[in-house]
Amino acid sequence: YVTAGHDHILLYTKVKENWKPNLLERTNEALAKFKNPDDDPRGVWSSGDLTSKTKAKGHSYPIKTPTGKEYLPPKGRQWAPSKETFERLMSENRIWFGESGNNVPRLKQFLTEVQSGVVPMSIWKCSEVGHNQEAKQEFNSVMDKEIDFDTPKPVRLINKMLHIATDDNAIVLDFFAGSCSTAHAVIKRNYENKSNLKFIMIQLPERLGSDGGKFKSIADIGKERIRRAAQLVR
Repeated sequence: YVTAGHDHILLYTKVKENWKPNLLERTNEALAKFKNPDDDPRGVWSSGDLTSKTKAKGHSYPIKTPTGKEYLPPKGRQWAPSKETFERLMSENRIWFGESGNNVPRLKQFLTEVQSGVVPMSIWKCSEVGHNQEAKQEFNSVMDKEIDFDTPKPVRLINKMLHIATDDNAIVLDFFAGSCSTAHAVIKRNYENKSNLKFIMIQLPERLGSDGGKFKSIADIGKERIRRAAQLVR
């Protein structure tokens, strides 16, 4: 009774401890959160929560604002830094009490000091990676509507997986190539990012019958899409 509006991607690695995803670039929306209201010479920053759920001795001390107001950590939480560490952060101008100097203390996090990207999240919105309708439109555009294909994948979706999981010289293997969306994504990524990815597409030559027109099998569709996708980036 509920319409399925999502899909799943399963991620595997031979040795979990030896693999880490590449970071994603920060969006303009994320970068806009970094400002410099106090003209700090270290550049733009955003403020982060100074509290933690961790229970540690000596982390529930009072903090006095520049205006004299005192704050204790909220119920069930403590200050993340110890009192000694907090005093060091204060001396380094890394604590922000708001423009009025009277707000709950927060930690200044400088853009120049944080990691160069963001860790991928488990939910990918269609605005970021496309959807089935977009994938069909891409396929029809490349193949000039010569054949109907029900289950292509969005090139943007494959591209995001390539960004996270590969370096610029990786070999990308697709065991169920279908319409070869993966090959299309690799070709496009190489062109746009000046990378040197290679691909291996595997697809059984499943017969199409009379509905396939000039294409005798699914493998033929994939091979033709690869040829046309390569022509599009030249």
